[in-house]
Amino acid sequence: MRISRMLAASAVMLSISVSACAGPAPSASEIQGTWSGRNGAELDFFSNGDLVLKDIPENYFLLDGSQKPVSGRGSWRLMQKPGSSALMRGANWWDVEISISSFDGHPGGARTPIHYAGDNQRNVLFFWKDEEGGDRFELYRH
Repeated sequence: MRISRMLAASAVMLSISVSACAGPAPSASEIQGTWSGRNGAELDFFSNGDLVLKDIPENYFLLDGSQKPVSGRGSWRLMQKPGSSALMRGANWWDVEISISSFDGHPGGARTPIHYAGDNQRNVLFFWKDEEGGDRFELYRH
């Protein structure tokens, strides 16, 4: 009996902590503005949905890309991403989908999500390189 209570309490604690990772929905005003990363990289999000990117390493949003920094223009929108694993079922993650109409060397453009994570102190946008849990390219808002 005591073990089953401990297991139930552990399951509740795990559920609460996993749900808390998803965080509340960001507002468009929390995304708008200039976000900067290493080596002078910038993403500028405008209230009308326009986007300007500067010196973002292309291998973070193109699978076959190199590490060279690219710049371009496009648009953005907030997206809710439902949890996909059994552990994360019910949790929602927030992405900013960017559609790049054209950028250096790629006239056809690209579309990719940028993941959003935040708390009351610091928000971050990031691209995963390759698979989740690996290297990521982070940008912070000014």
